Amino acid sequence: MKRNLWTEKDKACKKYIWMGVIYLLNVGLFIWSIKNYCSWESCFLYLLGISVGFSFFHNMTDVNFYTGITFIINIAGILMVPYIKIGKDIYFIYTLCILIIFYMITRRRIKTECNMIERKLFDKTRFDHIKDGILVFRYEDLTVIEYNDTINSFLQEKELIGKCIDEIFQESIAMTMHQTQLKNYFKNGNEKVILQNKKLGSKWVDLNLKIFYVFDKKYLLLCISDVSAHKEDKENIEYLAYHDCLTNLPNRRYGNEKLKCILEKARDEKTMVGVMFIDLDKFKFANDLLGHAAGDELLKKVAKRIQQSIRKNDLVVRIGGDEFMILMDGFCFEDEVIQIADRILNVFSKPFFIKKREIYVTCSIGISIFPHHGATMENLLEQADIAMYEAKNNGRNNYKIYNKKMEQNILIQKTVHF
Repeated sequence: MKRNLWTEKDKACKKYIWMGVIYLLNVGLFIWSIKNYCSWESCFLYLLGISVGFSFFHNMTDVNFYTGITFIINIAGILMVPYIKIGKDIYFIYTLCILIIFYMITRRRIKTECNMIERKLFDKTRFDHIKDGILVFRYEDLTVIEYNDTINSFLQEKELIGKCIDEIFQESIAMTMHQTQLKNYFKNGNEKVILQNKKLGSKWVDLNLKIFYVFDKKYLLLCISDVSAHKEDKENIEYLAYHDCLTNLPNRRYGNEKLKCILEKARDEKTMVGVMFIDLDKFKFANDLLGHAAGDELLKKVAKRIQQSIRKNDLVVRIGGDEFMILMDGFCFEDEVIQIADRILNVFSKPFFIKKREIYVTCSIGISIFPHHGATMENLLEQADIAMYEAKNNGRNNYKIYNKKMEQNILIQKTVHF
């Protein structure tokens, strides 16, 4: 690849040298003409011939043919000059005009040829086989000089050549890749910019912008990668890591992390936090009687009813099996927690319809409150669990708020059982 680029450079250099030689020869012919007195008629014909020739040959794509023909026209102009002599000053004005015209047209032709060679160079390095979108920018003004076909799947613009980076990208990305900011960034010695998880149209993309060199000239290469599928997979994995597959409720891991955040907020705002443990009464019996599929269906409906019983900002978590947890924050009175517990017990008084059968299931609820019953997540979870078992030991289908006496009762039961 590098060898091909240098071959193009050698060809380009030869073309420019050839045009330079032709230009110098023309200048020499003009100087020689000035020293010889020429008629104004011949000078006019000479000027007219050169102008017409330039206008026609300017549109030619072959530089060698163009320069050769213009050289021949100049020689023909000199040969047309008869021997009638006029003043040097008049002829000098004519020849000066011709030099200016030749210089302007030749300069424009060289610039056009440079752009064509530049495009041809990048034609040889086409990136159409790459799945990523590619944009090549001129370093000086950050305008597009080349792109591959894949870029059309990322950008709605039909014509990108000549557009600057600020015009191409929408506001969210353009703010990060602003033209002035990029120039200052690269001036500080940096050669790469990486932007990840940016929204471009309907896709999520990563953008990699870096400097590269051709003929010791700087360019910028922007690679746009579609990471929508990767992002979706990542979000799915993250969702599965923090949610229960059966009920789609947050799981214990998510609940514990959320509780830590809620407690920090409550400390700052001087508010209360409630932790409620819910355990279904005799769920194992219903599960064995109806089968595991019916048991799963029952858990889904239980989760739905609990969600309908809480406040908008409260969180229901499935701990595992037939156990659920509710996190409540932003309240100042214990009665607010009791109201929610009563509401949950009330919705459980209605039957669940599973496999066209009415199933009655009750629940036992244990409650702990920050800051009355503990200051840490571990304390609150443990005390809510103790309160829940106290509710079960007191006939089920009720709620209990934690107190220290419950710990003694649990300890006595464990000792007797042992």
